[in-house]
Amino acid sequence: MLTNSKRGSSLKYPETSQTLLEKMTGGGEVSWEEFIARYSEIIISLGRLKGLTDTECNDLLQEVMFRFFQNSKTFVFDPGIARFRTYFGRIIHGKIIDILRKRPPVSQPVETLPEDPADADDGPDNILNTALLYEWRALILHDAMELLRKEVEPITYCAFELYMVQEMPIDQVIGQLGITKNQVYIACTRCVQKLKRIIAEINADDPTLELPENGI
Repeated sequence: MLTNSKRGSSLKYPETSQTLLEKMTGGGEVSWEEFIARYSEIIISLGRLKGLTDTECNDLLQEVMFRFFQNSKTFVFDPGIARFRTYFGRIIHGKIIDILRKRPPVSQPVETLPEDPADADDGPDNILNTALLYEWRALILHDAMELLRKEVEPITYCAFELYMVQEMPIDQVIGQLGITKNQVYIACTRCVQKLKRIIAEINADDPTLELPENGI
């Protein structure tokens, strides 16, 4: 699902892969593969929402990537000014407008989009903003699960994943992992407690996400 973040004494999770963000703002190299792996589904999903064809969605992905890497050398992340999600959404929105304007006039619904993509978060395209938030929640929930995976033993996480997330019958979990029913319950309890803490810290950092308390 999501990539892991670096953690200090407390979790300060900035809406995007900390590793990727630190590479970008610290002058490090971020590969196109890293970018595509993390954000391509969001970009293409938003393009489809606005009626782009498959070809146009591919163009959108390439153009957003190009813009992102163009800005990466000078981009400074300051959550006190704007969240990364806002910055990223404006790039996507602006490129969608560009692609729609390239269509023949008869099929060009630009009147439904703001003239200035910088105004995207002020309300003119609430559908796109809502969809971006929905996709971002899924991304961050995946990050939370990966953080949990790092904090517990592999078999503990597997028991939680199979029983709580995949909802596999308890007898099948026991048979697959070779542990007792009580051990499965203990593993799930431990993981739920840790996941709640992770989710609470993420929600405290970004209340607009409103992630479910137990993450599942």
